[in-house]
Formats: sequence, C-alpha cells, structure tokens
Amino acid sequence: MTPETIYATIVEIVSDITGVAADVIKPESRFTNDLDCTDLEPVEIILAIEEEFRIAISEIGRSMCCFRASQRVALLMPREL
Repeated sequence: MTPETIYATIVEIVSDITGVAADVIKPESRFTNDLDCTDLEPVEIILAIEEEFRIAISEIGRSMCCFRASQRVALLMPREL
C-alpha cells in the first residue's frame, strides 16, 4: 500500500468520524486544534485506523495531524515482499 493510499484512507476515516468534509482535511490538520474533535473522536479515529489497517497503535494523540498519522501507519504495516 502506498503512502498516498494510506493517507487517503485516513482522511476518509477522519471525515466519517468527525463529519468534516474530506476536501477540508489537509495533511497538517490536527485532530483537536483544526478539526474540533470531541474528546472521544480521536479514540474512535485510532480504533478505526487499527481496524482498517490491522495494526496496533499505542497512541496517535489528540494533537497529531493527519499526515503524521499516515506516516505512523506506514511504519507499522508489514512490508510487502
């Protein structure tokens, strides 16, 4: 899976959970500061990312941006041979 595909999937997840339009979400968009997530939405985002990519994330963090989240996912995903 390419970094671009991972990022696009994360944007879709964030949009679905927060209700923010995908075209408004930018790589530097922070979950709480820019997207006005509720207290539980970052947790929901992490759980959805873990489920979608079948990985375990210790914590992305409320202030992490979408691009950093996609980088973290890329690092945790198994490498294709």
